[in-house]
Amino acid sequence: MVLNKTKTSRKRSITVYPPTQQMKENWFKIAKQEGQSVSNFVIEVIESYIQDGNSANPKKNLLKNIETIQEQNETLRCENIELQKKVDTLDTLTNRYEEQLQSNRNKAFIENDNKARIRDYQKNLSELFLQKTSISENEIIDLLHIDPQDTETLKAINKQIEELEDYGVLQKIRGGWRWKK
Repeated sequence: MVLNKTKTSRKRSITVYPPTQQMKENWFKIAKQEGQSVSNFVIEVIESYIQDGNSANPKKNLLKNIETIQEQNETLRCENIELQKKVDTLDTLTNRYEEQLQSNRNKAFIENDNKARIRDYQKNLSELFLQKTSISENEIIDLLHIDPQDTETLKAINKQIEELEDYGVLQKIRGGWRWKK
């Protein structure tokens, strides 16, 4: 009976020659840490590899994955370029609309339109005067982010300040204005 068992185990045996002595020692060390024989350790690693669905050629799988990722990357890059073009177009349109809006606000103060009793004061201007005790003309330009070359906006701001002075909520002081309390 013992002879029969030996014959069947020899039929199932595989001889493996690791490329280096160090690799062999490393396999034995890891197997011991795992509480297994080297045979059981190698069987477990191979079966795990097969169970994970990996093919016999992991390099082929890696190359296929890299190719797929590169295709996805190129697709995303093209989408990104298209989206950036749209963002640039929308930024340009937004800037144009903001300039037109500012121009329309400026016209309401530059042209003395008596029909329009209620005027839209620039909200930021009144908030500035409420936050600070006094403000100089240069501070207004800086804090409202006004281009000093934009004469239309400067005229409109000056007209708004004049009207706020006439209304009695602003007081002219040396070098600027102060909100009356």
